[in-house]
Amino acid sequence: MSDQPLAASDTPHNSPRLHIRLDKFVKVKNEKVNLHYKIVKKLGEGSYGSVYKVVCILTRQERAMKIIKKVDVTDEENVFAELEVLKRLDHPNILKLYEVFEEEDFFYVVTEFCEGGEVLKSLKKYKTLSEKTVAQLMRQLFGALAYMHERNIVHRDLKL
Repeated sequence: MSDQPLAASDTPHNSPRLHIRLDKFVKVKNEKVNLHYKIVKKLGEGSYGSVYKVVCILTRQERAMKIIKKVDVTDEENVFAELEVLKRLDHPNILKLYEVFEEEDFFYVVTEFCEGGEVLKSLKKYKTLSEKTVAQLMRQLFGALAYMHERNIVHRDLKL
């Protein structure tokens, strides 16, 4: 394997010789997600589906859940490869993946719930940020990037 960093969206699964065994990746639970989580409210829409704030029925912990329609997934192996990368990361400024459920028509990706929204929305709301706030944001961002780069992972899709 080369010493070149892996991008979350450019993992070695692109090789025609490599066969991906999904059972070696993120543990996908083939059970009803509504037995484990209750939807609280919709948070937004993404390129792969809708995101909801949910509560774990057993622990009462708040989480976020992305609901992905299987018909919208053109490359299932790529989705699972990216989830596997996320599963391996453990950093305070990187979203934590908890579990994935699969039902007949949907995947349910359960992650850490992060309050506060996107940085870009905050910028639009406040118009300006203090130098101290920007320094704090950049420290968090660069810390997360350094952590990923130490593990030969490149993000390639950073957004505010």
